[in-house]
This record gives sequence, C-alpha cells and structure tokens, in this order.
Amino acid sequence: MTRRRAYNSAVTLQTGMRVRVKAHVMDPGYPDLPLGGWRGRIVECPEHPNHPYLVRWSRETLKHIHPVYRQRCDQDDVCFDQAWLMEGDLEPDPGGPLSLEHPPMISVDTQAACPC
Repeated sequence: MTRRRAYNSAVTLQTGMRVRVKAHVMDPGYPDLPLGGWRGRIVECPEHPNHPYLVRWSRETLKHIHPVYRQRCDQDDVCFDQAWLMEGDLEPDPGGPLSLEHPPMISVDTQAACPC
C-alpha cells in the first residue's frame, strides 16, 4: 500500500514517486556537498510531519555524483545510494537532462555521518 502525505504542501509526496532535490540543498551529513539536481525515488515516507523521506538515488545520478561523496560514505560506512531528506528539499522530478550541483572545493577526510 502506498502511503500519502500532504501536510501543508501543494504536492503530495508518496512512496514510489520520482523526485529531484531542489537547488542549493546540502547533504545533511556532509554540509559541504550539494545535492541540488540529484534524482531518485521515494522509498519511505514519514509517519509524522517534520520527519525526513528516504530517497534512493537513480542509476543516472549515481553515475554522475562527485567521487568524494562516495569516498566519504565508504569511509564512514554509510549508504551512498540513498539519503534521508526533508519534504522542503524535494520536488517532483520533471524529467529532462540531469543537472547535478557539484561542490567548488571539498576534502575526502572530512568526518561526518549521514543517517542511512
């Protein structure tokens, strides 16, 4: 069964929906890594308002993410193919060409954990 949620939002995000991360959104666990333009599918919706959605990244996104993102996730033993994001960070994916935001300068050894 698909869970639906629409707490004060114009669009109802639901399990299975294809979404894109809005421009200028940073990874919650790695605040120097932008996620803007990343695409995926919602695999888990929150039970309560103000809780995050679990988004599994598309193959296309995974092919084009910055290598440091994967290195950090591997180093911290966390999932690189999905992320927990808030409703305000997501929008329905309109399709079209993939356009990922990339960080201007980042380091592999920054220690942080992403909640996977």
